[in-house]
Amino acid sequence: MLGNRSKRTFLSIGRGKIQKKNLTTGEIELYDTLEGQFKGITSRDAKFNDGVVRVYDFIFTDGNENFVLSLQANGGVARGIILSLANMQNPSAGRIKICTYSKGDYTNTAVYQDDVLVKWIEAKVPEIETFTRGSRTFTDDSARVAFVEKLVADISARIASGAIPPETLEDMPSAVDDFAGGVPESI
Repeated sequence: MLGNRSKRTFLSIGRGKIQKKNLTTGEIELYDTLEGQFKGITSRDAKFNDGVVRVYDFIFTDGNENFVLSLQANGGVARGIILSLANMQNPSAGRIKICTYSKGDYTNTAVYQDDVLVKWIEAKVPEIETFTRGSRTFTDDSARVAFVEKLVADISARIASGAIPPETLEDMPSAVDDFAGGVPESI
């Protein structure tokens, strides 16, 4: 069977806003929210400056429009969205809205399902470990990366299976509710 790809609009988040770059003019359009039917998360490696970074693509549809929100996997914005999606029984049910806002120098997000704020899953995110060798200091985020990848796999499995309620996540550390100072209840 032959077919055509559906057109996708690629988005990013920066400076407290969802950003859409006009590929013809190069202008960047800014938005406060992204809303639609959540279809899933994929990951890929992308070139960035002189290196390669891991990127999560959050896929949404709204009618005939398809949106791909691309965020660096090691960033707090992507992690915050994933922590909220992991707390949903069915991430692909209803309408998901991602709202962005600035708090100091940081971009934060709030995630809503059918206009109800979804808090982060109650599991402690592993800390980044710091160690010193000689006079050099290094960081190791492998435990944090593995934790987030497990959440992404769980979210993807629930979407693929028609969304069974989230696992108890018994193998994850004790509960913590950390929205770092709060999130607006509605936007």
